[in-house]
Amino acid sequence: MTTIAWDGESIASDSQMTGDFKSVDQQKVFKLKKGPYRGAYAGGCGAVSAINQMIEMLEDGEYEAIESDDDLSATVMVALDTHALLFHSGSTGIIKVAPPYAVGSGAPFAITAMDCGKTAAEAVAAAIKRDPNSGGAVQVFCTKRRKK
Repeated sequence: MTTIAWDGESIASDSQMTGDFKSVDQQKVFKLKKGPYRGAYAGGCGAVSAINQMIEMLEDGEYEAIESDDDLSATVMVALDTHALLFHSGSTGIIKVAPPYAVGSGAPFAITAMDCGKTAAEAVAAAIKRDPNSGGAVQVFCTKRRKK
């Protein structure tokens, strides 16, 4: 599936995407271009079609539950300055979490690594070693805004 980790300073992800019996590198974290979370980074795990639909709704500022089943479920994490917000397909609820936090199949490995002092990028790298559903290059983006 995926590993996306956030340590309060940066958000990182693996880049492995599997489909049609092959694996390719794919960006999984995106900077939101508009809406109430404009400028924040959002990363998704799960069904790509659901992730894309959820990110589009977040940018439109009109998030609503999308139809979800085991094949189309997804989670999107929006990393803000002091906390992250979790959006799940099939739900209009928003969960506020503190760092460190991770989502995806490699989340337990990533959270453990961050609990041991690793950065989000290092945590994703550790998860890639243990989670067969995470892989590829580690992608990392700074989420902490500089003070003026």
